[in-house]
Amino acid sequence: MANEDYSIRFGSQQLLIENPPDSGIFGAPCGITTLGKSMTANTSDVDLPPCDDPDAVTWLGIDPVSKRLTLTFSGTLAQETLPIWDAWSMSEGIDDAFRLVRWYRNIGAPNQGYWEGKALLTEYAENSENRGRWTVSGTIVFDGRPEWHSIPPAPGVTTPVSIPTTAPEVGSAFAATPGTYTGTPDLTYQWFADDIAIDGATTVSYSPIAGDMGKVLHVVETATNVSGSINTKSADSLPVVTP
Repeated sequence: MANEDYSIRFGSQQLLIENPPDSGIFGAPCGITTLGKSMTANTSDVDLPPCDDPDAVTWLGIDPVSKRLTLTFSGTLAQETLPIWDAWSMSEGIDDAFRLVRWYRNIGAPNQGYWEGKALLTEYAENSENRGRWTVSGTIVFDGRPEWHSIPPAPGVTTPVSIPTTAPEVGSAFAATPGTYTGTPDLTYQWFADDIAIDGATTVSYSPIAGDMGKVLHVVETATNVSGSINTKSADSLPVVTP
């Protein structure tokens, strides 16, 4: 297997920080060239003496006590990220000290998603050597266990939207059969008469009006989820008739 088939590139995992706090807006700090993620576990040892030989060497068992997820970063200090680092590193109140952080994993892969949780900037440093450009580094520790959020792949078409083969009638609902898609998308619609979008005709069915007489209808269905969207178009209907 070629390297590109299994290796993970740097950009497929990213650190995102909510800024401003409580805004719901996340961004990856500019200039970061090195990222790290580590999980440490605190444990306790327990003696496991053999029951049939009290004088034998005792093997130790291990019990997990607690876990901690830590992120590290370093890179070039970017002008645009200075306000973020200054505000976070110099915060004093408990509420200001924690930021909502996301660790994106496997971006673009079928199992993509992110860990999200409140986190504390526990170490932060800016350095310049030999009058060179400034670098930045730091450590971020999650406050408890972050929550995993899966990101579905962009929708894929299984079957396209379709419409009845009978002629649509003025005043009667002409309903499309929704297509089927991968990625659990939301579906929206736009109906057309003689290839011109019909204003307000944006549901799964459309009731032709007198002005549609003799025109052919079709519908475009858009499937959308957080990763993208895709359109399918129905065949043209027979001309609209009166009932």
